[in-house]
Amino acid sequence: MRDLISKRTRTEFREVLVGWTIREIAIEFGNEDFTPNDEYCPPELGARRIHVERLYRNIDFRNPGQVSRVLRVYDSIISRLRQFNPEKAEFLCACLRRDGCRESDIGFVLPPDAAQVAQIAPLSKIDAPQLSAQIIRIQSAVDHDPPLAIGTAKELVETTCKTILSELMQSVAGTPDVTALVKQTLSELKLLPDNIHEDAKGAEAIKKILRSLGALVQGMAETRNLYGTGHGSDGRASTLTPSHARLMVGAATTLATFLFETHEARKKANLTKKAV
Repeated sequence: MRDLISKRTRTEFREVLVGWTIREIAIEFGNEDFTPNDEYCPPELGARRIHVERLYRNIDFRNPGQVSRVLRVYDSIISRLRQFNPEKAEFLCACLRRDGCRESDIGFVLPPDAAQVAQIAPLSKIDAPQLSAQIIRIQSAVDHDPPLAIGTAKELVETTCKTILSELMQSVAGTPDVTALVKQTLSELKLLPDNIHEDAKGAEAIKKILRSLGALVQGMAETRNLYGTGHGSDGRASTLTPSHARLMVGAATTLATFLFETHEARKKANLTKKAV
């Protein structure tokens, strides 16, 4: 996945901040909960450049959520710059436009295609080339090829499940469909309704949500079979719209992210137990 704000644009903003105090820089980024990585030693010269690069070091510029917060910082910088150097402020705006950001009533925002797949960002942490390829395919297909986006969304869930099961050293027998894969993954992660203790707070509500995952996955599989890629269909058959594709992608990525983040949390908890 590419950076949503280019290195060139980030450097231009950094150079503007060379004229600020470190405290002013810290306040601007701190307003969006960004903190510097003080252990990082960048090659840049000057205390202000180093401080900005340490702030950048803690930002994932491929993550739409984090980049949206960076844009709010940049909006504030541009607003202040317009008071005494409007030409430079307009130059920075042009840099953001070049990166695909667009202006709105609330300032610069990411383009719609970045927002559509915002939930995919956590999945990019999985070291799996096939998953990375699916993420890229979904990003490029949501608006221009809905059937491909729908088919790939289902594959994304399958790949996430197989990756988790592989890390848990659990074999996958035969060629199970997505419903069976999700059920096996939920079982290994102890996320089946039967795993929720009756005395737990909100137990019944949680069980309802977990039961609904089965219906979600079944609907996903049926939608893919009817409208997604992977199966031949009548050449005169109608297709779904980009809005349907976004719904399918949203459901698939929400589920895949939930499974992956639960898996990561369990791994971290197990490592902590072993360390103790």
